[in-house]
Amino acid sequence: MSFFVGLPVSPESIKEDGLEKTLDKLAMARVNAIIFNAHNPDGAHYHYHADQYAFTRLKPFCNDERDVEEDLLEKVCDEASRYGLQVYSHTMCYEGGIPGFWPAGEGRETVSHQLKNFMDCSQIDLFGRQNFRPCLNNPDYRQYYLSAVRDQLLHYPLEGINFNLERNGPISHVLVGQYASSVHNRKPMAPICFCPHCLAKAKEKGINIDRARQGYMELLEFSERSWRQAGKNGDPFAGAGLPLGNLRDDTTPANGYFMTFFRLLMRYPEILQWNQLWFDGINSFFAEVYSTAKMSNPHSKVGLHIWHHRAMSIFERAGYDYDILRRCCDWIKPKMDPVCGGYRYHLDIQRYHQALFYDVPIEKMYDAWNTMLGYTQEPPFEELPRSGMSLDYLYKDVAWAVQESRGEVPIYPGIGLDMPTPTKMTEPEDVKKELYTIYRAGAKGVILSRSLGEMRECNLKAAGDAVDEINAMTKAES
Repeated sequence: MSFFVGLPVSPESIKEDGLEKTLDKLAMARVNAIIFNAHNPDGAHYHYHADQYAFTRLKPFCNDERDVEEDLLEKVCDEASRYGLQVYSHTMCYEGGIPGFWPAGEGRETVSHQLKNFMDCSQIDLFGRQNFRPCLNNPDYRQYYLSAVRDQLLHYPLEGINFNLERNGPISHVLVGQYASSVHNRKPMAPICFCPHCLAKAKEKGINIDRARQGYMELLEFSERSWRQAGKNGDPFAGAGLPLGNLRDDTTPANGYFMTFFRLLMRYPEILQWNQLWFDGINSFFAEVYSTAKMSNPHSKVGLHIWHHRAMSIFERAGYDYDILRRCCDWIKPKMDPVCGGYRYHLDIQRYHQALFYDVPIEKMYDAWNTMLGYTQEPPFEELPRSGMSLDYLYKDVAWAVQESRGEVPIYPGIGLDMPTPTKMTEPEDVKKELYTIYRAGAKGVILSRSLGEMRECNLKAAGDAVDEINAMTKAES
């Protein structure tokens, strides 16, 4: 079987280059599966059918209604069939949030679009305030995406759905705030979600809600302690924003930050229970997407995108469990790009250092964090943004994914080609080395990421050359 090579293509890229030129570029990289961004933050780029959305108050939209009238998805499917290419719909849960409410005043201050009735589905934080993202346990929000999956699979000759959702759980939400690429500092945020749907699920599981609230209040006050200390020290990584806790201490705890954090977890196991409740919501959401896809078209395939920060945080690593996810997908795409990964990991280390280890040198915390994550050959901390993460990290992360999913679903790592990173560009040699590495680690394919419109032709050609060699090696080994 040939190496699976998928590549996300945006509507903007097709409108800019045209389908013929787009397909020529894909051929350079030996792409055999187009992952068209048919449903992204700008809306649905296909002719959606209103009857499919009868059971949700959220309704489909598109910022550019011409995409709906022209039915870009149909055009992609028609043209791809002539070239013998599979087409997946890249269905992305990337709503930008409530206008005017973006964490810590960073990134997008407003959003250019908003789902109708979006605010009725938003998360509720510890203080009863609506959060900038919808709740995964809200039945209207779920039904909206289940409707979108069904709508596409019933009306288009798709190979399947690539389902993409990137969120961090309540513990990391409180400790470090937002992971958004536009946020280059740390500001603790109030925990989520305490909406009626999440409270009902917590009650069903026997979680003491009052103790969960109290535990997260104390965790928030703990998290703000190092944030205030960093601000007092003039640390530029302490983001702006109002404090939310009642305490105002800004000194190092007598037993250190990490031990104080660990004591909180022992005193309030409900903190961990609430964090797992949140991840259970993701798992059940994925399961519903999978079952909806199979009922709409039994031959359809569902791929799950797992965001990059899973590889960089002990909390997200524990939460996103491939042994569970393998039961509700046909393949898994963990984002693993080492080039942009160095820059991202460097930011994450600064976030968690300030949150949990602000009383020890960051280099020592970095060594300890690598040890907990299982990384042994990463470059020195200060070199991360310029060097990227190591191929050893890439090999291990693929091998772990293969092992944890028990080899029952193929792993298609997301490898970045020219993803915007201010400190290091992707070079052809990087692409080749990364593809050879994931093949040796057991990957059955690759998703060249993030989007075709960002990629230089030299890197597309490098990917194609590497895929040719991988296919030759596969044939020789068989």
